[in-house]
Amino acid sequence: MAALHSSACRFAGQRLLLGRAVLYADRLEVKGWTWQGPIHLRIPLLDLEHVEWHTAPPPAVNLVLFLQDGHALPLCIKGAAIWKYTLAEHAPQLKQTTPALPNPTPDASVA
Repeated sequence: MAALHSSACRFAGQRLLLGRAVLYADRLEVKGWTWQGPIHLRIPLLDLEHVEWHTAPPPAVNLVLFLQDGHALPLCIKGAAIWKYTLAEHAPQLKQTTPALPNPTPDASVA
């Protein structure tokens, strides 16, 4: 399956060497290396509840993925606005809880 979108990324507060987020038609994958070893997260798009994006450029948190199980995944990602709209296009179950314009800063509870 071909990737729909891909960008360099890292986790909030944690270095991710060669970090990359890749969007496929049915899932989002985050890959890279930490000091403990390789990371490879696979998140089915159906597990996403909503997405927030922020105007802060990397290295600040600029995209937060909220999962249906209550977890949040704060990311520092290149092109956060493109990610928000691309995810909304491919995951129609996403709740539209954030305005069309970004929040200026991320919520302190997810950082």
